[in-house]
Amino acid sequence: MAEQEDFEIDDTAKEGGSKKLIFIIGGVVLLLIIAGGAFFFLSSGDDATSESTDATDQAEEIKPAQYQSFDHPLVVNFESGGPVKLLQADIEVMSREGDAIDAFTLHRPMIRNNLMLLLAKQDYKKISTPEGKEELRQAMLDEINKILKERGSEQSIEQVFYTKFVMQ
Repeated sequence: MAEQEDFEIDDTAKEGGSKKLIFIIGGVVLLLIIAGGAFFFLSSGDDATSESTDATDQAEEIKPAQYQSFDHPLVVNFESGGPVKLLQADIEVMSREGDAIDAFTLHRPMIRNNLMLLLAKQDYKKISTPEGKEELRQAMLDEINKILKERGSEQSIEQVFYTKFVMQ
């Protein structure tokens, strides 16, 4: 009988050993999965880091904005038949190139003249809407850049901003 008891203990030891082996294998597989996931996330983080570094480099290359305005507002009269007889607009231009600002300053009298002619041609009903104001702003930007290009400037103005827009 003693031999049978030893035999039963050996069976129990074998079952316990196989359970331990299953747990060990499961643990190793789990560790491999965790390590693979960590590697995947860390390696993709390196790409994101390099991309953000590239974006930072590009952001550093962008020069700060420079603004310039006219000394006086642009004031034009409309035809006397409408409810609005006067338009007064203050604008500022923006560029990241000092050469463009210098060219704008140099040719400001011509630019002012052409913008006043452009403003005088506007229909007050159209420019009283946000869309009309935006179209006018784009037309002024195009006119300024056309003058700068005709006068030999390599640089252009990026934006035109209204600082005052009054119709009476």
